[in-house]
Amino acid sequence: WTMALSATALSAFALIGVAQAADVSSTIEGFQYVPNPLRVQKGDKVNYTNKDAQPHTITSKTAGLFDAPIAANGGTASITAPNTDGVYDIICTIHPRMLGQLIVGNPPAAPGTGTGLAASGAGFDDTLLALGLGAMAIAFVAGGAAVKLRK
Repeated sequence: WTMALSATALSAFALIGVAQAADVSSTIEGFQYVPNPLRVQKGDKVNYTNKDAQPHTITSKTAGLFDAPIAANGGTASITAPNTDGVYDIICTIHPRMLGQLIVGNPPAAPGTGTGLAASGAGFDDTLLALGLGAMAIAFVAGGAAVKLRK
């Protein structure tokens, strides 16, 4: 038996199959990964631009997953999101207090949180409390020295 498929039928099969990976943009600014956490899909290409005057790295805390150096003052680097749903902690190996998260797909909820977000690694330090009071915003980082006051 032989079967011939029209171009239309082949196109229909292509649409049903695999979703195409997207290009996603992110920045590093003020010693922070922005946005944080960053939500992507499996296989997405994440393009980072470093706006800081210092070099950084985009390194997965999961050994061997990704590790990309990024030059200062507009340097760029790209990583490919893992092909498994999950929450992946990111660290700058040059500045180890600089933390981020890459959320891939639809990870299962972390115990006790009701979300797929891990309890730690949410920002520059472990816990961030932000209060908006009219025209003033105050942010405190638990366990660290970062305090931001903005009027």
